[in-house]
Amino acid sequence: MLKLLSGKGLLSEFSLHDLLICLSHIKKIKIKGEWNLAQVTDKTTKSFIKLGYDITE
Repeated sequence: MLKLLSGKGLLSEFSLHDLLICLSHIKKIKIKGEWNLAQVTDKTTKSFIKLGYDITE
């Protein structure tokens, strides 16, 4: 995770603790046998887009 943050030049913006907190806010729910992403805050979504991951897909 530290390599990811340093590789993107985001160590000054995010700490490892911040990244772990963002990860803990991502929840999936199972509806009619299909896994779906539950509501995610804009802050969490934008943070992961900065890291190069689109978690809404």
